[in-house]
Amino acid sequence: MTCTNCGLPMGVGKANAWKPNGTIVGKLPPYLRGNLCDVEELNYLFSSFSERIGFDITRLVIEGKRKDAMIFTRSLLRQLESAGIEPPAPPDFMRVMAKYSSTTGFGGVELVDYEEGESFTIEVESIYNTAMFQGQTAGIFEAIFNKRGDIDWRGDVDHARVRVYAVEGEPELEQAIESEIEALSYVVDEGDIQHEPCPECGAPMDISRDFDWNTDKALILERRTGKRFVFNNTQGIAAVARVLHRELGGEVDSLFTEISRAYAHEYYGALEEGLSLQDELLRFPLRGDGYAVELRGRGEPYSMKVINPYYAPLVTGKIWGLLEVCEGRDLELREIVQGRGYVGLTLVKS
Repeated sequence: MTCTNCGLPMGVGKANAWKPNGTIVGKLPPYLRGNLCDVEELNYLFSSFSERIGFDITRLVIEGKRKDAMIFTRSLLRQLESAGIEPPAPPDFMRVMAKYSSTTGFGGVELVDYEEGESFTIEVESIYNTAMFQGQTAGIFEAIFNKRGDIDWRGDVDHARVRVYAVEGEPELEQAIESEIEALSYVVDEGDIQHEPCPECGAPMDISRDFDWNTDKALILERRTGKRFVFNNTQGIAAVARVLHRELGGEVDSLFTEISRAYAHEYYGALEEGLSLQDELLRFPLRGDGYAVELRGRGEPYSMKVINPYYAPLVTGKIWGLLEVCEGRDLELREIVQGRGYVGLTLVKS
């Protein structure tokens, strides 16, 4: 259903709350954080990361997103059980998840084959990211059948046929990653951001002003740039980062920051005419990225604190690049101070 007032899917406003602390939080357990994520930025992040380290991280991205999707899907099933509702049969539940995929902009999904407890096959169109989508699909399989699912992928981002089938898993590794993801979900109840709510569905009116939300085509497009976005939960990128940390070591965060900074140069550079630092920082909480406060310095140094960044390394890079575009010069990231629920950064002229 679409809101007749603002045009967004009714479930977006009804199921989520835009908090004064810069977060978007689901109204039902497990109260996951959400954010509107630039698809081009996401693809750039993973491809650039692979290029810089000389190693294709696709498998690791799949594994991280698999865990996130499994946690999310199991929480949905538990909600039904706690409400005394018998969960739908697996094929019907898959159709529910297919509708969810369209609403969030992940891609159009149709269930085409199902084998009880062993496999299912879907046809997918307009896929936002092939690695993340494979992980999501495998995680849903695992949550439904309590069996690890492997992927047979035929196609590309425009159209693919995806079969998921049962294989042996690695429960100890997966449980460790799950606990680490949960530890990263801490937020602080601080901030005073107020959004103008839609009187019908409750979503901020600025969301409908900024985005064209087309569930029939599984597309969320930013009106000013035409770029595609998805409405994702923030634990997805945290799960991928945890897997990368385990496999690749401690340089993951700094690489994420540098890549995010480079993409911010491209994104904000295209908006340079009429670009307003204040307006862009106000978009951070609207999109669930966090709440940027305490900006000091219109010369040097610059310092800023971000409350509840959705993932601190990426938000740091985004602000770094934004400030450089606004100032028209390179800046050096002199200091990062990170704590529970915030990140602080200081930048100086390089």
